[in-house]
Amino acid sequence: MGYKVTRPKMQSYAGYNTKTHSDLCKDISNITGRKERKARMMIAQIRKKYKKKKGDFISVKEFCDFTGLQEDSVFPFLNS
Repeated sequence: MGYKVTRPKMQSYAGYNTKTHSDLCKDISNITGRKERKARMMIAQIRKKYKKKKGDFISVKEFCDFTGLQEDSVFPFLNS
């Protein structure tokens, strides 16, 4: 007897699809020009700084505050 594995549907939030952790790592590596491993480490540092748990979301504002980037320069990378 085989089991059917289904993937959960992506939830829409404010007009954007909620990204998975790997998509977020790819976006951060694309924005910063660093490898995905460094992006994962950066996510962990951001979560530690803002006292978030492992499954909590990181906002664009928190990412920009942590890296010192302007929000206007980050949004074009997220929408692509």
